[in-house]
Amino acid sequence: MSDLSSVKALVIGMGSIGQRHFRVLQELGCEVVSYSLHLKKSEQNFHDLKEALVGVEYVVICNATHLHAQTLKDVRGFGFEGSVMVEKPLFHQMVEMDATAKVSVAYQLRFHPVLQELKKRLEGQRLFSFNAYVGQDVRTWRPNRSYKESYSAQKKQGGGVLRDLSHELDYALWFCGDWQELTALGGQFSDLEIDCEDSFSILAKTEKCPQVTIEMNYLDQAVQRRITVNTERGTYVADLVRGTLRVCEEGRKSEELSFENERDVSFLAQHRAALQGQTETLCSYQEGYNIVQAIEMIEEAAADRKWVKK
Repeated sequence: MSDLSSVKALVIGMGSIGQRHFRVLQELGCEVVSYSLHLKKSEQNFHDLKEALVGVEYVVICNATHLHAQTLKDVRGFGFEGSVMVEKPLFHQMVEMDATAKVSVAYQLRFHPVLQELKKRLEGQRLFSFNAYVGQDVRTWRPNRSYKESYSAQKKQGGGVLRDLSHELDYALWFCGDWQELTALGGQFSDLEIDCEDSFSILAKTEKCPQVTIEMNYLDQAVQRRITVNTERGTYVADLVRGTLRVCEEGRKSEELSFENERDVSFLAQHRAALQGQTETLCSYQEGYNIVQAIEMIEEAAADRKWVKK
């Protein structure tokens, strides 16, 4: 499907991320409509989900995390059999689900040029350690809205760093294989007016890497998103904010590669892959579900101060 102008897409939920998906799909040439009760009813925005699905070939679910499971059930219940992309994380907790065919999860950082290059460089290598760090002051995320009113601040809506910043959990799985055992420390350590965790540190063993560490927080005044990987061949340092990859391989001169770093690049690539049926890089339903399971393992490990095995 090279010409996407014939595709009609539906975006469910028109918060900040829904608006981005809507705009990106329009940039790809799709006809796009939305389902949102917070926007005025119009020819482009529906208040009835069944009506909104008429003629649609592609659905993007990006309402609050705690609504994802029921929304996916409703979409399938109305007879829609096409491709569905669910914003991350897939669900706010593990739930039984039958409608899993043609479902992917919107972990678009897999399509970030830096991670794409890092993936190529690590192919076939033994991994010794994998460290990921992400942090940004949650009060700066949505300049036109108080952070206290956002779902990020509310546990019942799927907020908290484990779910909100689960890109790190996803690409750790993508690079290092599924979790085998893990432990964690986290909670609400700051004075932020939220009812969920603002910081977490995770130590895990995975299928392909004996030492995976992930640190995530809502606190960093300096926005950071970086990865350091040690392998049998060398050290790789990825900075997703700067759009760089430093490669230090044994016997070779260190080099720093720079990549296009505009945020929409990864969103465009992700939707293009989904619409064209190129599923190799997309996060599958099962992978997304593994992340939901990992989040619950992490919470258990932190609460009980123990190692948890899958």
